[in-house]
Amino acid sequence: MNPDYRKTVERVYQLFRACPDPAAREKGEGWSVKEVLGHLVDSVSNNYQRMVRYIPKGNLNFPPYDQEQNVKRANYQAFDYDDLLALWYGYNKLLLHMVAGIPAGDLDSTTAVGDKPPVPLRQSIPDYFAHMENHESQARRIIAG
Repeated sequence: MNPDYRKTVERVYQLFRACPDPAAREKGEGWSVKEVLGHLVDSVSNNYQRMVRYIPKGNLNFPPYDQEQNVKRANYQAFDYDDLLALWYGYNKLLLHMVAGIPAGDLDSTTAVGDKPPVPLRQSIPDYFAHMENHESQARRIIAG
């Protein structure tokens, strides 16, 4: 496993932990810091399921994911921020542990989401962390005002 993944999780955790105003929102109709964090909880939970349930040397299909709808339904803005952050952090530590144990021969196993083409684990793992970093940048912009 790439050691930078653990560093990414720790850096993003520290960013959210030090956020002075989790209710701060993107300009316009954008998400708040708390909603960005909630979206990242959705992301880790969906990615964990794909990575833990893969079929060795096969493909597993998952339903599509509507991020806007999920953030609304979960109502992250009304959820306790510290609990949300602890959930995200703990889930990512579990994901890191699980990913470290995937046998090298299984990394070509694929998962597909909705009508998107199948993606091998060797690609979906770094894609997950790149997605996290994109939302890290978004949260930094919101925090900076």
